[in-house]
Amino acid sequence: MRLQRINGWFYAALCVIAALPILTIAYPPIVDFPNHAARLHIACHAADYAGMYEYRLGVIPNLAIDLINLPLCGLVTPERVVLATIALAQLSICASVWFIRKRLFGENDALVLVAPALFLNLVTTMGYANYLVGIAILFWMMFFLLSRPQASWLALLAIGTLGGIAIFFSHIFALMFAMVAMCGWLWHGRFAGMGWRGAALAGLSTVGMFIIPLALVPLAAGSGETGFGVGLSPWSKIRAVLSPLYTNNITLDIIAAVIWSSAMIILLRARAFVVAPAMRGALLALLVACIFLPGRLLDAVDIDARLFTSFIFLALASARLEMQARAREVVAALALGTLVLHTALAILIWRPMSAQVAEWRAASLVLPARASVLTVEATRGPLMYTTTRMSYAHLMSYATIDRHIFNPYEFTGKGMQPMVAVGAYEPLDTPVGVPLKPDIARLTFGPPSPTPKWLALMEQRNMQYTIEWGARFPYIVYFHFGKAPNFDPRRLRLMTQGSFFSVLVPKDSAIAHADR
Repeated sequence: MRLQRINGWFYAALCVIAALPILTIAYPPIVDFPNHAARLHIACHAADYAGMYEYRLGVIPNLAIDLINLPLCGLVTPERVVLATIALAQLSICASVWFIRKRLFGENDALVLVAPALFLNLVTTMGYANYLVGIAILFWMMFFLLSRPQASWLALLAIGTLGGIAIFFSHIFALMFAMVAMCGWLWHGRFAGMGWRGAALAGLSTVGMFIIPLALVPLAAGSGETGFGVGLSPWSKIRAVLSPLYTNNITLDIIAAVIWSSAMIILLRARAFVVAPAMRGALLALLVACIFLPGRLLDAVDIDARLFTSFIFLALASARLEMQARAREVVAALALGTLVLHTALAILIWRPMSAQVAEWRAASLVLPARASVLTVEATRGPLMYTTTRMSYAHLMSYATIDRHIFNPYEFTGKGMQPMVAVGAYEPLDTPVGVPLKPDIARLTFGPPSPTPKWLALMEQRNMQYTIEWGARFPYIVYFHFGKAPNFDPRRLRLMTQGSFFSVLVPKDSAIAHADR
């Protein structure tokens, strides 16, 4: 194989290999995966959750996976729908990278091998499935436009309307990414050499191109309960830079980032990359957006990191290597080495965690249907297989599927989700949240009530549901990861436990007395 011309079948095989951890491991540590699966299960069995959750579709810019799931109800499990959607969307992006490069340069060199090497990234391992579908649609829109550089304005309007509506219903951030990319593409293309006047015209043309999907934005349901505000910090930018290599294993991610960053700096200083003129404007606009966009906006997180991951894939589609054979071999070795490392990660970390999930699903049978269950999670422990607790944040969603319990951490954000908590369960819900840490759980168990200052902070962080939770949640699942199974033995009684979790009940509850 000559590294200045990569074989298409070899590239396709690498992409499939890169997808195997997601497709073959039953419960990979993809953060939002259990939560998505629970929502899809509720969509297919709404009657079983009547009075707890209400599922209804509408003009919601976050529906891709839900729309894929509906015709598959009863045919494919929601877990398979989620994992297949994530894998196929990322495979589609990798395929579009190949074809965009073929359109721009006529062939593919060793740089294209980086795309399957980055298959496990922040977007896939966090489980941002809807956003990923929207980005896949955008990349094929770019391929179509590059194939017809002289397309009429009417054709651009048609592309912006059809593709934009599909992206809108996938994810609102994907639509934002699409508009930024298209504005830069038009500025450097049809309005080249016109300076800021050209930028203004490109912006207006982009709005016109996406006018119909933009008209859908005000029709989306109001956000309702939101919190957290705007987050723009050095850490969010560091996370964004790490995002193309993000696997929820911080040590591995930092090592890979240092190696790749060092290699890229050397290659950039040697002017080893040549970016296709047709894509320079789009990449520049996206890079500026990555720098200035916040990491968090209201309840949404990783805004800049999602954008930067997508930017890297578009950059891979838009650049080629201008260097001697030895340097091409270095790039290919880095790409293949990263792919091997991620496969090893799946074997050494993902499979043991998948076994933990299977243990938890079997043990969750002790939870009665329609019970309200609070989750508490230790910060660290010997049986935590990933280096971040986020990989375990939504394990309670499996009990939502298996036992029909009420879990306050299901995605029910008003305006961005098709599911809401109803009835007596609504005050126990939070539109977005993560399990409590033991110290916070001890503090909010019961009287005395929090101070006004603490109440204001809880409202800002969507934590009102935790106020005196000891009287409102009859079951507590504590993921201790090998530490002591009871974080508050004075007020909680151990009901049952597994290798990394325990089920607790308040001592003064009827359940605790009946269990004696």
